[in-house]
Amino acid sequence: MQTRCYTRFSAATVNIAMLLLLFGCGELESSAGTVAEAPVVASSSAKVDSVPPGNNKQPAEKLFTVYKNPGCQCCDHWVEHMKSQGFSGTIVETAELSVIKQRYGIEPALQSCHTAVIDGYVFEGHIPAAQVAQFLAQRPTDKRGLAVPGMPVGSPGMEMGDRHQAYDVIALNNDGSRERFAHIANKGAAQ
Repeated sequence: MQTRCYTRFSAATVNIAMLLLLFGCGELESSAGTVAEAPVVASSSAKVDSVPPGNNKQPAEKLFTVYKNPGCQCCDHWVEHMKSQGFSGTIVETAELSVIKQRYGIEPALQSCHTAVIDGYVFEGHIPAAQVAQFLAQRPTDKRGLAVPGMPVGSPGMEMGDRHQAYDVIALNNDGSRERFAHIANKGAAQ
């Protein structure tokens, strides 16, 4: 049985589709149809509601909800990376990731294969847990989250032996602008 991933990518991110196929997502199809049944998760213009205090033993900044395609293994590997660093939470498998990304204001150039929400902030793609923890410790009021565009080889969940591609972790500002939050030049080393 072959798993299908339903994700819409811009022409600039065609390499993501190739990597999704490589990491076991099966066939790739477009989700350009109507998606009224997809969950409404947040407004793209502001930080989303945080986890209500007292509903879990874990501090809110360590609880995540990850939206991913069913069967996408690289997303599962990223979740395991996060769990190994003390995070925990819920995985929501959906064929309507384009709606999730739109609702959280993740523009096509910044998209990856999964979207996570932690304490009201959005985290797009294969962001190292260390940068997520650093961001959450700062609790910025002018930023709504972080993104690692595409699927850089060697990033958490995208490990391929000793291969590593340098990449940036991008801060998503509330005003719609973005800036570099960290540069990952070597496996696990931020600059």
